[in-house]
This record gives sequence, structure tokens and C-alpha cells, in this order.
Amino acid sequence: MYYDEPSYVNESYRERPRYVARPSYRQQHSIETTRVLLLILTVALAVLAIGGALTAFDLAARTNDPATSTAFDNVIIDNASPAANASTPVSQWTRGEVPYLYQRDPAWAERPYAGDTIGTSGCGPTCLSMVYVALTGRTDYTPEKLCAFSERGGYVEDGMTRWALLDEGASQLGLSSRLIAATPAALERELMEGNPLMLSMAEGDFTSVGHFIVACGLTDQGELVIRDPNSPERSHQTWNVQRVLDQTRSIWSFSQA
Repeated sequence: MYYDEPSYVNESYRERPRYVARPSYRQQHSIETTRVLLLILTVALAVLAIGGALTAFDLAARTNDPATSTAFDNVIIDNASPAANASTPVSQWTRGEVPYLYQRDPAWAERPYAGDTIGTSGCGPTCLSMVYVALTGRTDYTPEKLCAFSERGGYVEDGMTRWALLDEGASQLGLSSRLIAATPAALERELMEGNPLMLSMAEGDFTSVGHFIVACGLTDQGELVIRDPNSPERSHQTWNVQRVLDQTRSIWSFSQA
């Protein structure tokens, strides 16, 4: 800002405004870059904080008494194509063999179950369908029909499959089930006797919330053969027994009643 000077001051000697140093273009660019980076970092931290809070809320909301129900379905999604999620055709269902049945099979994935769909929440009935086929060779209980059976029998609670489906429900299907110890010796003994197993899984390779899978055999190398109703990829690889057991909540062994 300029101020008026006394009239007696010679115009030619009037003091000129002092030069004010301004940041160079490089300095300005560096300052703006720093501001942008700080803004991005702030937004990223906010997103992480919100995501963590939502995850904590989701896990808390889905925690249930293990005596009555299992957690929701697997949220580690196998992004396979719909064709890859096609189950073993009914014409190939055979007694003594556990078929590949997927809850996200297009044949029933969008059918309602437990307040959602079979594709989202139907891991329990889908696994029990696999066990039923292997022990009986019958084709009358597809995953879709077993989901309907579960709902009719009251084996759904708060959007989840109750563990009672695996004993009370199984007995109505002509199957016998019992809980076994989650140890390598117990698991291997049951599989050697030809008893398919259903495992309730905790957070790990198969789920971030809760999930059911079927254990149906051992390789010559002692690796576990499984059927994951939510993942063709995980179903077509073998697993270290102890690694799976470290993520297991409970194990049911099935046989014909």
C-alpha cells in the first residue's frame, strides 16, 4: 500500500515500494505437492478408520452363541465365473463320493435363504447336501431343497444357520452325527472310516466371519481333501491338516443312522 508523502518531498526522490521476495516456482510447486500429499494421507486415514469401525461392528453383530448357530457365510469371495461355480451334475451323484456343490451355483444361488440368498448364506445346507449325497446316493436333497428344509425346521436364526441342523436336522434325513475333537488323530480316524466331516471355520483361509466346509478324504501324502461350497479354487487343492484345524471351531462326523 502506498502512502501520501509531504508535498515538499521531491517527486524524483519519492521512496519506491520495497521488493517483497516471493517463493520461486519450484518452491511453490513443492508446497502445493506437500499439501496434496497431506490431503491424500488424511483422506486415506479417515477411510481406514471408518472401514475398521464398520468391520468391528459387523463382526460384533454377527457373533453368536456357538451352541446354537454358526456365523454368517464366507466373505472371502472366490471370483470365479458362473460356469466355474457349476456343481457336479445330479446325474453324477454317487454314494460314497462327495460331490462338488456350490452355494453360488446359478441353479439356486439367487433363491432366498435366511433372509438373504443361498449364494450368500447357504453354506451350511449346501455342505449337508454334499454329506447326504455321499452317504445315501440319493438326489432328493439339493442345496436348494435342503435350504427349504432348514427354514421349515426352524434351523435359521438371525439370518444364520443354527448348528442344530447338523444333529437334529440331520437325524430327520436319516443321518447320524456327532461332534469330534479337532485333532489330527480324530479327523484322520473318521475319514479313514469313510465318514464325511463338516467343519465350522473361524477367520482364516476360508472366511473372515464364519463358514462351513466339508472334509472328505486324505491324499497319500496326508493332505486334507475338502469341498468348500463357496470356492471351486479352494475345493480343488489339498490342505495341510493342522493348518485347517488351526482355523476350525467344531467338527461333526456323519454316518448313516
